Amino acid sequence: MAWHLHHRVHPEQAYRTCLGLLNLSREYGDARLENACQQALLLEYPWRQVILNLLTNHRDRLKDEAPDESPVEHSNVRGAGYYH
Repeated sequence: MAWHLHHRVHPEQAYRTCLGLLNLSREYGDARLENACQQALLLEYPWRQVILNLLTNHRDRLKDEAPDESPVEHSNVRGAGYYH
């Protein structure tokens, strides 16, 4: 919400936008709204419609997880020694 307060020419526009965002917490909850706002800021699109789309499509719940880099253990995997 601070982004809107700093980037709007008229403070009244920022207040209305912030109230619209806060109203989303009634339906989706504070935690989901916070996650969606953080993701929207990372995408550099912190607008209400983007945040609403993240919430309605449950994209706020996705976390950036590090890919699993453990080796695959399977009988069909040949390994590095096969190619030497």
